[in-house]
Amino acid sequence: MAYDGDHFIASGANSDEDFNLFYRFDAIGEFVDRLDQPVHDNWGMRDLAWDGANLYGGVGEWIVKMQRQGNEVSRISSPVIPARGLAVSPDGDYWITGESQPILRLSEEGEELRSYASQLNIYGLAWHPADPDGRPLWIFSADGPTGLHVGKMDTSSGDIQSVLHLEGEQGDRPGGIELTTKWNDSVWGLAVVIQNPEGDRVEVYDVGGNLSWLAIDPADAVIQPNSAREFTVTISSEGLQGGEYIADILIEHNALEGELRIPVQIEVEPVLAGVEPEYPANFSLDGVFPNPSNGSANIRFTLPVTRQVRLHVFDSLGRMVTELVNRQMEAGYHNEIFDATLLSAGIYVVRLRSGNETFIQKFALIK
Repeated sequence: MAYDGDHFIASGANSDEDFNLFYRFDAIGEFVDRLDQPVHDNWGMRDLAWDGANLYGGVGEWIVKMQRQGNEVSRISSPVIPARGLAVSPDGDYWITGESQPILRLSEEGEELRSYASQLNIYGLAWHPADPDGRPLWIFSADGPTGLHVGKMDTSSGDIQSVLHLEGEQGDRPGGIELTTKWNDSVWGLAVVIQNPEGDRVEVYDVGGNLSWLAIDPADAVIQPNSAREFTVTISSEGLQGGEYIADILIEHNALEGELRIPVQIEVEPVLAGVEPEYPANFSLDGVFPNPSNGSANIRFTLPVTRQVRLHVFDSLGRMVTELVNRQMEAGYHNEIFDATLLSAGIYVVRLRSGNETFIQKFALIK
């Protein structure tokens, strides 16, 4: 399973028909379409990986590099048949494993660079380039008390650390795994496929904030008594969705009290293409940003003339959870902040109504 910035992509055997399929879903889990896989076998591609430009999959004796739409770009022979777990690191190397197999690191050309012993029953691999513990290779395996174990490996030593055991249902077993900031760029999202005879599903978890917008130089230094040292803090909103981003800069030292904590918070406005006219031409709901979110979100809408507006949020059962607007508003571009920090994770519906016009958009809240 992979996430390409727009779609979750899951692989399926297609009931052993003449061609296997990719199934694409949008960010909140709505089915979009099916795409043919370029190589066929009884199971289809197992784990998938996305490097920001291309899709990768292991099938039979091959590791296949593809375009976003599933068209083959190239392939290399796989020493593991089939490659049940697959990840691609930023240097272009492949990380693969199979049932009761070691984890292998391969060059882009397929040369074996290193082998790591593993006792885990691995189904999926993913790469976390910003793992705070320096363990970038994440693993989804059928181990532990629930049979749904997430761990991560130090690629210098091969040591594997347990992260969490997911709660499951009767008949659950692991599938693919993905780590991405493209689903919600304020956090690192862990997405896993859970296979079940009653129906497979994708679950997404927040496994830590995305701090790519914040940099400190130098990261450490020695400061002599009665002296000072300058540190440069760089904050960049490039590539971020609209929304609120929060972090703490923690300065640890050996002086009295031992640490200093500096909170940092930025508010990013979504970038709209073109130049906005003084008044919009139509009444419209322009979007919810970020979506998904792990807290507050911005709801943007436009009014061509002054009119009565009602803006509500409902849960998945149709119950109203909050009324954000119920008043007359002036013509123009509007933004209302939806504070969802006290709500449970799930899918919510934003409804904007004025006169006989209504707009609805789904909103995903993760915790």
